[in-house]
Amino acid sequence: MRRRPLILSVTILAAILGGFTLGAMLSGQKEYQDDPVLVALDLFREICIPVSNGARPPFLQNKFDFTISELGPTWIDRPTGMSATVSDLGCSVSDVLNPLSIANRDRFAATAAAHTIEVFPQLSHHDVDAPEGWELYRAWMSHPSGDPRRWGILLYRGGQAIGRPETFLSISRNPAYHERRQRPARRTP
Repeated sequence: MRRRPLILSVTILAAILGGFTLGAMLSGQKEYQDDPVLVALDLFREICIPVSNGARPPFLQNKFDFTISELGPTWIDRPTGMSATVSDLGCSVSDVLNPLSIANRDRFAATAAAHTIEVFPQLSHHDVDAPEGWELYRAWMSHPSGDPRRWGILLYRGGQAIGRPETFLSISRNPAYHERRQRPARRTP
């Protein structure tokens, strides 16, 4: 008989804890949706990385708005203004529609660099002189310049001096994946 109240108490406690957990998750999700840095990394992971590896861009209309711009297919997160655009060369995430605050620019640069190092350990950081007027220009590449196997990631931001304060995280198409898709099938006699 004493087991029944104990089971009921445990069930009620589990329901209360589950409610708190669900509430925390939902409030965290709302906070995430308003954080342009986390949204940018989500766009990069869900759209740009698969495209670089030879996949078709995913259909994420339930998560982001989709449009075809003069630059190519573009996914837009309206609350933050972050966007991802696919081109023949690769994919870029940027804050072109709503430039990041200075604090978020710095946080985005640090977070994107850490993400690149963690997810792409095969890429090496290349010291690249920033073009004149650019505030940030970092590169992680697979091979030396001129090597046809070269692909990589660029993190760059224009400057006020050139009238382009936007930040970009771009990944080029990985030739290893695209060669496999374009190579004609062998004929056997």
